[in-house]
Amino acid sequence: MMGDRGIAVLRFPDEYGADLAVYSHWTGSGLFAEVERIAGSPNFQARKGDETYAARIVVDQLTKLSRDEETGFGVYPVIQGRSASLYSDGDVEVTLDLSTGKVS
Repeated sequence: MMGDRGIAVLRFPDEYGADLAVYSHWTGSGLFAEVERIAGSPNFQARKGDETYAARIVVDQLTKLSRDEETGFGVYPVIQGRSASLYSDGDVEVTLDLSTGKVS
């Protein structure tokens, strides 16, 4: 079985020089809706524009069901302007702008 792969790209402001990708092996088909839910949550909204805390909230929520597991999720940096699809095989890619909360 190939899984249900997807990537959520957490977009940081340009001065960071990189974004953060959260790779999911099993929840790709629901990833867009899950990132939208997280972006609309009170915790994220309270930290929108405070990118490091906002990113922590997103990673925490996306990985909460696998916290003590060895596999299922991964994180990696993405140089801004580069594709994050290194591990997704192009299945699902969602971008969340940590400054504005916009999901695309």
